[in-house]
Amino acid sequence: MWRWNFRKLPPRGAWKALFRELAIPANCYRSCRGCKEPAGRLERIELTTLAETRSDIAAQLDPDLRRELLFQMKRIRRVEEQIAARYPEGRMRCPTHLSTGQEAVAAAVGKALRRDDLAVSGHRAHAHYLGKGGDLKAMIAEIYGKVGGCSRGRGGSMHLIDVSVGFEGSTAIVANSIPVGVGMALAAKLKKSGQVSCVFFGDGAVEEGVFYDSVNFAVVKQLPVLFLCENNLYSV
Repeated sequence: MWRWNFRKLPPRGAWKALFRELAIPANCYRSCRGCKEPAGRLERIELTTLAETRSDIAAQLDPDLRRELLFQMKRIRRVEEQIAARYPEGRMRCPTHLSTGQEAVAAAVGKALRRDDLAVSGHRAHAHYLGKGGDLKAMIAEIYGKVGGCSRGRGGSMHLIDVSVGFEGSTAIVANSIPVGVGMALAAKLKKSGQVSCVFFGDGAVEEGVFYDSVNFAVVKQLPVLFLCENNLYSV
């Protein structure tokens, strides 16, 4: 069912090493007042050790793959920077939520997915759209409210879509696209198409009940769905 090609990715041991560096105490979900860890522990993670671990992982990647990922990350960053610079002109006809700082996730997942695999996202979807192969000119036109936009100029920054590359849409409502992605995975399983459905969402979405319903349903039905949570620390 899963067709991921791990031959160009780091070996399992390298991932485990990184996870160990990122590990946090089990009681960190509690309030700071009740936590037994020293204040500011998370801010004092040994950044040098973490950087060395990431460097080791990067060194094991295929050089061509590294260049492709770097190009995609820089491309997404430059697009977001230009949107931020031009937004004050008042010609963009919608609110925008930028993906600055989250480029690596979209670039890597977009590279791992096949063109016919499916993906949905939330309101911060620029990077996911571009990472999956979405048309850049159509996205910019959409933000400017042009009829040539990917949603005919009616959706704006938070409603991007490009079905030609499997990006099935993004929505402005937190967690709203999670059950949609699970539904697409169910359809893929019933059709035996071999497709994978990828659901991008932020850490704030896990506060919504539909997240747990969707995960439970996906597990029960053993669906080909990838839940990808980006903890960008924006959630309150």
